[in-house]
Amino acid sequence: MAGPVLTAVRERLLAAPSVPQSELASGEGGLILLSAEGGARVPRFQLASDGTVRPVVRTVNHLLDAELDPWGAADWWLSPHAWLGAPPADLLGTPAEVQLPDLARLLTEEF
Repeated sequence: MAGPVLTAVRERLLAAPSVPQSELASGEGGLILLSAEGGARVPRFQLASDGTVRPVVRTVNHLLDAELDPWGAADWWLSPHAWLGAPPADLLGTPAEVQLPDLARLLTEEF
């Protein structure tokens, strides 16, 4: 059973705009899938306005090992980042999105 902090984080992440996994084209891999009542949800920031998966999202999700830790990856994308001054998801579609893979690499490097 999750404690109150984890429950609050889970609720915050599930409150972000999302789409049901069932609405995606089959074979769309590399996405964060969050389990919720009613089925898996796909946080919307991962998709471009035309519904395709953003290439930078696939890259970063791979670096963050989102398949094994979707909640951790979603938290990285949707929480404010001190260096960026915003959540990484807010930078998608802007020139600053090119920084995101490097930031994810910094997080996952072994020292």
